[in-house]
Amino acid sequence: MSTAAARVTIVIVNYESYQELRDCLASLTADADAGHEIVAVDHVSREGEADALSREFPFVRLLRVPGNEGFAAGVNRGARGAQTPFLLLLNPDSIVDAGLVDRLSDWMRDRPDVRVRRPAPAERRRIGAGSARRFPGVTTALAGRSSWLTRVLPRNPLSRRNLPALEAVPGHPMDVD
Repeated sequence: MSTAAARVTIVIVNYESYQELRDCLASLTADADAGHEIVAVDHVSREGEADALSREFPFVRLLRVPGNEGFAAGVNRGARGAQTPFLLLLNPDSIVDAGLVDRLSDWMRDRPDVRVRRPAPAERRRIGAGSARRFPGVTTALAGRSSWLTRVLPRNPLSRRNLPALEAVPGHPMDVD
């Protein structure tokens, strides 16, 4: 399968994490073989390290950036030109189980109304974790993700209203603002 037929572009933004990136890319070999596009944005790219990565992982489009533009700019740079219906953003210290990218893209393809990723249970247990939040309102200042009230009483009604991920049912999609 060519990248033109790929369903997922995987974007990894790296900043001097070469061993972690190497492990991440090794875990993505099967996904590259399945035709998914893999782009690594290497901030403050070290020539020797970048050259070694290019030799070890020829399936990766390595974008060498001389400075550190920041994570969001790196994501934008990596996603620019993607022709796939889905983007998967990974940190360089991520390890991806074989078949996961296909399972995720199948799930997303079958649910076109889903827009926000669902955090893992361990992530949801942390105060304010999760990308599902309500639009800001009057209660956000009192019971938002980083408020004193949410830190002290994380399950209070105002915090639950602002952070629906705190009450999410594992394995079930949820509506978010």
